[in-house]
Amino acid sequence: MQEVTFDLQTLTPLFLSGAYPTDVELRPPSFRGEMRYWLRTLLGGMLGTDTKGLEQVAAIEEQVFGSTERGSGVIVRLSPQPFFPEAFRRRSFTSESHGREVCRREPRGRDVCKQDVCGGRSSGYDYLFWSIGMHKGGNLANGDYKQSKQFIPVGTSFQLTLATRAGKEQALAQSVAALWLLTHLGGIGSRSRRCAGSLQMTGNFSPFPFTIPKTPEELSIQLSDGIREARKIFGLTSQSIRQPSFDVLSKDNAHIWVLSDTGQPYASIDHAFNDIGTSLQCYRSTISPLARRKIFGLPLMNVDNRSRIASPLQLRLTKLQNGKYVGVAVLFKTHHKNVNVADYALIEKWVELYFPGALKVQL
Repeated sequence: MQEVTFDLQTLTPLFLSGAYPTDVELRPPSFRGEMRYWLRTLLGGMLGTDTKGLEQVAAIEEQVFGSTERGSGVIVRLSPQPFFPEAFRRRSFTSESHGREVCRREPRGRDVCKQDVCGGRSSGYDYLFWSIGMHKGGNLANGDYKQSKQFIPVGTSFQLTLATRAGKEQALAQSVAALWLLTHLGGIGSRSRRCAGSLQMTGNFSPFPFTIPKTPEELSIQLSDGIREARKIFGLTSQSIRQPSFDVLSKDNAHIWVLSDTGQPYASIDHAFNDIGTSLQCYRSTISPLARRKIFGLPLMNVDNRSRIASPLQLRLTKLQNGKYVGVAVLFKTHHKNVNVADYALIEKWVELYFPGALKVQL
């Protein structure tokens, strides 16, 4: 049997549970599910999402992670260290703002800050994790919340091992590609599309880059290089995909940005949470009519409470060598019947207005 082990550390709160939603549980199936997702995005960007492309994507996914008719080619094992779960608590806007106002530049030169647009309703941290601490509909002032959800704290370390039987070396390399994408572009667990469950992975598996970048520029290059190497593992290249039916990593249907504080890394994780969260809250509040906010995902109160579409915008935090942080934003322009594709420009506008120093990753 061949295997490779990676060291993982939580960069942001990790909300991951099993049979009991309020408890925490570090589970291999959760990682397998996310790895399947990122494998699909990679393959879809090279094979397409039409009938033929779907068949090819499904066949490769089955070879790597199995199906109801076929066992997995790869075993995923976790070796967690002892950790002490923490209960989620909201943070007030005033205590976590760190004195920085999130502003956008009006065409006539006037800065409109979050107090102007949002009225300081909540911290960026609370906004990103709003559903974790969502109240039950009682008196919010009296603290009428549902039971606090626990999370695996920041700085928790554990190991993840990928193993495969002899003769399955290709499946091992392909699963590493999926894990690399997961830990560099996404996250795991609840609110992973809003900065929760961001992980830092270190290890050694050529040709993937595992060094911790020093600067936002180095991270941008590393992400581009890693995606390119992942494609090489499959012997395929990126294609022009028309109207993708699921999220795909291709230059025509996805954008990736490295977000920072006007070109400089965030001094702390709290700065990153609040800058990204508050700017997103601010910006969404300016979009009208209300129905156009569907582009950020469904359901949407007073517009469509029944449909379910995950947000096309995935956000994570990445730690640099100097202990500072940057954000990574991934936008997938997937076609849905309930979404106007032209409205994806609204999300691109958020990056343009609030992150003028953002670096776009080459796909």
